[in-house]
Amino acid sequence: TQMGWGFMFGQMQKGADGNFTDVSGNSQSLMNWTMQESLNLPYRRQDINAGISALSVAPDMNNIDTIKQLVPVIADLASTKGMAAFGGRGIPYQTAAYAISQAMMGHTMMLKRDLMINPADLIKYGLKGTVNSIGNLHIDDPSTFATALEAYDKGQGYQGAAQAMVNQTWMGQWSNFMDKIQNFEITAGNQFFKDMLKDLTSIGDWMSQHNTQLQALATII
Repeated sequence: TQMGWGFMFGQMQKGADGNFTDVSGNSQSLMNWTMQESLNLPYRRQDINAGISALSVAPDMNNIDTIKQLVPVIADLASTKGMAAFGGRGIPYQTAAYAISQAMMGHTMMLKRDLMINPADLIKYGLKGTVNSIGNLHIDDPSTFATALEAYDKGQGYQGAAQAMVNQTWMGQWSNFMDKIQNFEITAGNQFFKDMLKDLTSIGDWMSQHNTQLQALATII
């Protein structure tokens, strides 16, 4: 995920060793932020990260500050209106994020079906755009979408719903607990992973250098 975010949100440069590094630090900053923010939301960190990746394809979504603005808003909507969708079966966080991403590109079917949001209501909350007779949304200024969705979240009374579910439901507490375990594993295993990656790279290089001999051996076996 972080490698992809480096290309989407950061500034990737190829070093002398052939490896890419996000010299802006944006991808690492966002990764660190989700490690903490997921503890405030009733969703697993990997689901939130997947949602962020879904958002990245939408207009004006290469700004990590805008991403950070939307993440808790989407959690509020997914855990309330999204939870009521499909007869109460609810939707995953990344599905809600994808619905928002699609709406930002003018495709509102998922917004209406999965989050039960009328796109015309977003215009009432500050989105600069128009909705045609069949409900398609044309956005004149994509930079107004995040602020309008946040205003909708607050104006409709959903703001804080995700945080409340963390504190007051089994689902929220379990998600929080599992993320804490995962965060510990990531921190504890970081150096181990680096050493394993170095060893794996060395093995791969050796196999490339001895490919002819290995192929010959394979024919014998």
